[in-house]
Amino acid sequence: MKFNPFEYFEIRNDKSFINQIESEFVIELPPMFKLFNETFILKSFKNPSGFFLGHPDEEIGFDTFNLSIDFLMKSYNENYKHLEIQKDIFPIASSGIHQFGICVGLTDNLKDKICVSEEINDWKLRIIGDNIFDFIKDFQLFDHQKNKTYANTVYKK
Repeated sequence: MKFNPFEYFEIRNDKSFINQIESEFVIELPPMFKLFNETFILKSFKNPSGFFLGHPDEEIGFDTFNLSIDFLMKSYNENYKHLEIQKDIFPIASSGIHQFGICVGLTDNLKDKICVSEEINDWKLRIIGDNIFDFIKDFQLFDHQKNKTYANTVYKK
């Protein structure tokens, strides 16, 4: 059986919720990110007991998807939208390393790309996924006690 990180998200029942969010905040979400949010509840990402889901690339510093899409929109509009770089990206997850966290691209060449801001002064972005589905599919299950990948021993890739 292949490990599936999408099993750890709750399914969204109200598909119109995302359209309401876009209308309220006057933003057009990138297509794949919108589809993800129409299907799953972002902040419903749950870790199984004794384990945590994480990204294998430790340099991105993924913490968790712990905030709802509507809270993220409010925070974005109140705190970041005025910044030049923030017109191109929207924060979707927290990072213990990158100031603006893990972001989804909103415009042109960045649309739907998952990225982190590596250099604050120069706004250098590093693409870490082609889209939200591509980013999440790489997640692995880690053992809290041993701090090592558990998925490879339970699930066959």
